[in-house]
Amino acid sequence: MRFPLYEPARIHRLLAAAALVAALWGVRAELPAGFTLHFLGAALLYLMFGAPLALAGMGVAAALACALGGGDWAPKVTTAVINAAIGIEIRALTASVARRSVQ
Repeated sequence: MRFPLYEPARIHRLLAAAALVAALWGVRAELPAGFTLHFLGAALLYLMFGAPLALAGMGVAAALACALGGGDWAPKVTTAVINAAIGIEIRALTASVARRSVQ
């Protein structure tokens, strides 16, 4: 079985999606209820690439946001990856519950 990142088109899509999430973080976009867009970005990456690659993509997005925004790397990247893991896990649990209810 081949690792999914061996396909160059998939790498480009992952990096483009990570850059988009980092750009949304830079804008500080937020929905009215205070639901920030990194959770939505995590869900989007999960739907596009699956859980492991979504977490890697969110890590790339966090590193890119820190590189562009400056500041201390360690707490920002750690917080972003933990928040991404929470968002991805919520989406994965939602998908598994939906699959069970359909069957």
